[in-house]
Amino acid sequence: MTTTVYCCRRADTLARERRHKPLPNNAFYQLEPHIQNFIRQALSTHSSPEIISGRLHLEFGISVSKNTLYRYILQERQAGGELYQQLPHRGKRYSQAT
Repeated sequence: MTTTVYCCRRADTLARERRHKPLPNNAFYQLEPHIQNFIRQALSTHSSPEIISGRLHLEFGISVSKNTLYRYILQERQAGGELYQQLPHRGKRYSQAT
């Protein structure tokens, strides 16, 4: 059994590299074209990402969190898309009446 000496600088460098490198098995990067079409179709009926996440799990057997869907919609919006307008509240927060 070999032992190595812990080096905090090396650990910090490795952690920074991992943070900036996207994982290939990350759900955000696994959205295939047919999944994207499913998301667009579900959003056209004003379904929330929470509902879409559950339907993706039931119909395709994949687990995609609601936060991943919100990030996907945000990325698409920043690229000039209009998916955010099909959210139930068009991407705006709920207002609480007092």
